[in-house]
Amino acid sequence: MSVSDGKIVDSKVFSLELLFVDKFDVDFYQREYVWQRKQVEDLVMDLSTEFLKNWRKGDELWDVNSYDPYYMGEIVLSTKSGERSSIIDGQQRVTTLTLLLIYLVRTWGHLEDFPADDMGKLIYKNYYGKKMFNLDIEERHECMLSLFNTGDYTPKPDDSPSVANIVERYGDFSECWDERIAEENVSHFAYWVMGKVMFSKVWTNSDEFAYVIFETMNDRGLSLTQVEMLRSYLLANIDPAKRDKAMRKLDGVVKRLSAINLSSKSKAEFEFFKIFLRGHYAQDLSQSPTSNSDFIRIGKEFHRWVRDNSQMLGHVSSTDYVAFIDEVDYFSRIYERVHDLIRARDTSEWLYLVVNADYGFTLQPALILASVCYQDSDDVVDEKISLVSKYLTKVLTWRVWRHYLI
Repeated sequence: MSVSDGKIVDSKVFSLELLFVDKFDVDFYQREYVWQRKQVEDLVMDLSTEFLKNWRKGDELWDVNSYDPYYMGEIVLSTKSGERSSIIDGQQRVTTLTLLLIYLVRTWGHLEDFPADDMGKLIYKNYYGKKMFNLDIEERHECMLSLFNTGDYTPKPDDSPSVANIVERYGDFSECWDERIAEENVSHFAYWVMGKVMFSKVWTNSDEFAYVIFETMNDRGLSLTQVEMLRSYLLANIDPAKRDKAMRKLDGVVKRLSAINLSSKSKAEFEFFKIFLRGHYAQDLSQSPTSNSDFIRIGKEFHRWVRDNSQMLGHVSSTDYVAFIDEVDYFSRIYERVHDLIRARDTSEWLYLVVNADYGFTLQPALILASVCYQDSDDVVDEKISLVSKYLTKVLTWRVWRHYLI
């Protein structure tokens, strides 16, 4: 369906074998592969149950053609002439189903009537002279190839979180496999998966529409986290030539922050963005629960707050968004340093910082971060950490002796 100016949004139903003959990558606003064992267990149970509703002992392979289909939902793609399609929504399912196909081929591919060659082409094949997976992502290629060839891979220290998760999820298939799918019917099951597992393929040739679809599908129900939605929004507003560098920097920020263990149940990457935006950009700091202040909105939905306040934040051009990510990187390192100093417990130099943390005063990093100016030198930052923490100790000690809640 043509929309305007040559832009297209269209859809059609495809079986897995017709969908997976194409080659895909993921666009800049996609998150890591995050499915857990529970999702693999659910997938195995759903597919097994639906298949067994149709299969009867003594069925020929041709009989699978009359089995009922199973609908796996929408796969949304951004397509451009001469390029692979980018998955806007559906990479979790495509990745997991690829691991399922690998598991099936490696476990039962030796059976005489098993469609190992046909299924193998849906996983990994020659594509215009290059060996590629259906979902071909460079950082995952070595892992996927090893699983395809040997069924095993040991993640390296510099591998992405997706790689380690892929290895774990592949191992889940053997542990949660439905024993009702065995030698007597696994070939039927393989043909059913290829021909009767169906998807609605939705595609557009417009980057603008692609991001709108992505945001609509994920922001309304927050199936993605606020950090992931903020990442997508920022990167979508950066020129493609500068996007990779900005993406690596922003992903590095999130990776460093996620390694910080807070004493509360909160995640450090969420807490950082809230205190950074509140301390340096919020105008209205009212904390009334009924208020729609900057303070309250940042606490509830900081990704939307950044988007809705782009003019106030000075986000006009691609350069502005790159500069904002640079600023996020700078302040995240200070936030990380504060937590490193607390964890090291060097009371000879950072006594007040440690004492305040021992008091359980979780707002200390927020107050320190608010005192720092962008591009303060390391010496100035340390001086501010020292002064703010010392002042806080006096205030907190006074409140303790007065029997006030900290």
